[in-house]
Amino acid sequence: YDGHWCYLLKNCGTKFLVIPVTSIKETSSTDEQSYYFDITEEDDSVARLRFDEMRTIDKMRVITKDKPYRNVKTDRKIIEQKFMDFLNLSIFTIDNEDE
Repeated sequence: YDGHWCYLLKNCGTKFLVIPVTSIKETSSTDEQSYYFDITEEDDSVARLRFDEMRTIDKMRVITKDKPYRNVKTDRKIIEQKFMDFLNLSIFTIDNEDE
């Protein structure tokens, strides 16, 4: 929407699970964080996946003839591993954050 784009993570029937993508600006953080991951796009530009902003959206928002698609050079397996590292799912993890 309006020049923004997302990385399609999973097809969920009438919705997609997506990770929003942002451009990297001069003021963007350079320190690696667990909640984002920088990827390389088809034109060799670098963009940032924002794991902390993932959501589901209706397919109609992205499947139209007026919205272009971009290819990502970064291997999907690497993206998936970074995403799983971000989730770091285990039992009661949130209860142990203060420790």
